[in-house]
Amino acid sequence: MNKDNNKYGLLIENMMDGYAFHQIVRDISGTPVDYIFIDINPAFEDIIGFSKENILGKSVTEVLSGI
Repeated sequence: MNKDNNKYGLLIENMMDGYAFHQIVRDISGTPVDYIFIDINPAFEDIIGFSKENILGKSVTEVLSGI
């Protein structure tokens, strides 16, 4: 990882606001229908009450069924 990526990674990891990085899931027409969790920070874990290990790779609708 280069120096700038590491700097921003540390910022995101230590910021007090929740942060989630997603991959968009689209239907056949290209319309976004869901999102896959790629990474989250500790503040986001606190907000949703799930650990990173339990949600990475899962869809938002799978983790947060009320959305």
